[in-house]
This record gives sequence, C-alpha cells and structure tokens, in this order.
Amino acid sequence: MQLGCVHVNFIAIAAGLFGIGELIKEPRFDKGRSGKTPEDDRELRSTITSIIKTKPLAVWADEFETADVPFAPCRDSEE
Repeated sequence: MQLGCVHVNFIAIAAGLFGIGELIKEPRFDKGRSGKTPEDDRELRSTITSIIKTKPLAVWADEFETADVPFAPCRDSEE
C-alpha cells in the first residue's frame, strides 16, 4: 500500500487510524514525516509496516476511504 500523506493533516489522520498519534508527536519523528536520524526513520517505518500487516488491504482501504486519507494499493506487473 502506498500512502499519499504529504500534508501534516493527512499524516495525523493516518497516524490516528494506526494508533500512533502520540508517537508521531515526538520531536524525533517530525510530526510523522520521517525520523530525525536514520535509526528513527527506520523505527517509524518499521512501526507503520507492522501495523499495516495486522489487517487486510480491503480493511485498510475502507478505513482510508472513510477518513479521506490518500492511498493506493501496490500492484505487481501481473496484477
């Protein structure tokens, strides 16, 4: 899944859906844009990846559509 959360508002909405709204408020995560260090960035990406894996794409798609979070499913060439 590709998230199109370019603006802070979209990031905050997605973070709320992921249950990490408080986490991205930490200064080291720059309001969810990325980590201040490569280690912080890996931690944030790993956290989001782990959360996304907890539900099927169809469930996330429904939640993102309902919350108006820009996203697109990733497809391989056969799809």
